[in-house]
Amino acid sequence: PRDMSDDTPLAADTASDPWAYDAKTPPARVPLALLPVFVDLLRDPQRRADHVFHGALMVRKLLATDDVPPIQAVIDAGAVPLLMLCLRGPSVELQFEACWALSNVTSGTTAQMQVVIWAGFIPELVPLLDSPSEDVREQAAWAVGNIAGDGTEARDLFLRAGVMPPLLRCAASESPKITVMRNALWALSNMIRVKPLPDWATVVVPTLPLIASRLHHRDSELAADACWALSYLSDEPTNVEQMEAVLNIEGLLPRVVQLLATGSPAQVPALRTVGNIVLSSDPKSLLEVGLLQYLSPLLEGSASSGIRKAALWALSNIAVGCSQHIQKILDAHLLPIVIAQALPEGGGEDTVRKEAVWTLVNMVASGTEAQRLTLAYCGALSALCSGLSLVPRAHAAFEVLLRELVEDGCADNGEICASEIMSLLGAAGVGALRSQAAAGLIEPSGLTMAILLAH
Repeated sequence: PRDMSDDTPLAADTASDPWAYDAKTPPARVPLALLPVFVDLLRDPQRRADHVFHGALMVRKLLATDDVPPIQAVIDAGAVPLLMLCLRGPSVELQFEACWALSNVTSGTTAQMQVVIWAGFIPELVPLLDSPSEDVREQAAWAVGNIAGDGTEARDLFLRAGVMPPLLRCAASESPKITVMRNALWALSNMIRVKPLPDWATVVVPTLPLIASRLHHRDSELAADACWALSYLSDEPTNVEQMEAVLNIEGLLPRVVQLLATGSPAQVPALRTVGNIVLSSDPKSLLEVGLLQYLSPLLEGSASSGIRKAALWALSNIAVGCSQHIQKILDAHLLPIVIAQALPEGGGEDTVRKEAVWTLVNMVASGTEAQRLTLAYCGALSALCSGLSLVPRAHAAFEVLLRELVEDGCADNGEICASEIMSLLGAAGVGALRSQAAAGLIEPSGLTMAILLAH
C-alpha cells in the first residue's frame, strides 16, 4: 500500500467542485481555475461562516504552493479587500487564514505588497498581535516582519499604527509555541534594521531589555534573532549614545563571543556585532572574554568565505594602534593562519585575501620592532607582496619589514644578504613584487631594487 501522490489526476466532477477540497488538501492539488469560485465564497452576500471560511482557506492554499504563487491572479480577482474583512472575524480560525493569505501576497513584488498596504492591512494587523490565538499572533508577527523589512515607509506606517507595544508583548511572551516568539523577535529586529533608525528614546530603548534577555535564551534561533537586532543597533560605530547603550547591556560581551561558536545560528550576527564593537571602541574587553580563541576556528579554510572575511575584518581592527593587542594575536598563534589566508595558494577569494593583507598591514604599522621581525620571519613578506594589487598600503608595510630585516643583521658587511631575504620572500613573492614594479604600480626603494637585481 502507498499514499496517493499529490499529482494524482482529479476526476472531472471533483475538479469543478469547490467543496471537494479541505484543510487536508495539499496546495498543489487545489486548481487555480476555481479561484473565481473561491472569491465568490468570500463575497457571500449572506456572510455564511462556512462559505467565507472555505473561500479564505482555499485562496490561502493557492498562495501557499511551492511553485510560483498566483499572487497577481489573486489580486486581480478582487480577493484582497474581501480577505481584509475577514481579519475582524468572527472566528480566530478565519482571522488566521485571512492573515496568512494576505501575508503571502506581501511576499511578492513591492507593487503587490503595496496593494495590501493600501487596502489597510497594517492598522488591521496590529491588534492581531494581541490575539488569544497563538497561530494568529505567529502569523501576524511574520507579516509585520515581512512588511517592515521592506523599507522606512512601511516601517513608519507600523510605528504610526502603534505596533511597538503589542509587538513587544508578543515577543516577550513565554509562549508554548516557540515560533510565536521567534517570529515576533524577528519582526522586532526588522523594525530597527531599516535606516535611519526610528526614534531612539521612544522606540529603540524599550526593546533593549527584551533583546538582552533573548540573547541568553536556550532556543538558539531566538538568541540568533536577538543577536541580529544587536548587529543592527551597533552598525553605526560613530553614534556614541547608540554604542554606549549596546555596550551597557549586562553580560553582552561574553555572550556575543560565546555565540561565535561553530554551528551556532547566531554566528554571523555575533561576528558582525563583534566587528562593530571593535570598530567603535577599545577591543580590550572583548579580548578579555576570549574573543581570539573563538575567532581562530572561523579563520580556517573550512569556514565559509563570508565568515572568514568578517573574522579577518574584526582581527584587522583589533590590530590597529596597539602593540599589546598585536601580541595577543601572536600569542593566540593566529599569524600563520592570517598569512595563509593572504596567499593566493590558500585558495581564498580576493575579498578574504584583502582582509588578511589589511590585518598584516595594521600589525606592521602598530607593532613593535620585535613583533615586526616576527612577522617578517614567519612569512609576512611573501604575503604582503602577493597582496600588493589588493591593498596598495601593503607596499609600505613590505618596505618597513625589509628595513627591519636589514637592521636586524640580515646583511653581510653592509651588503644585503639577498639569498636569505629571497628565502623569506619565495619565488611567488619576488614575482609579484617584480610585476607590480614593472607595471609602475609601486616605486621600489633602493633595498627592494637591490633584491630584484640580485634575484
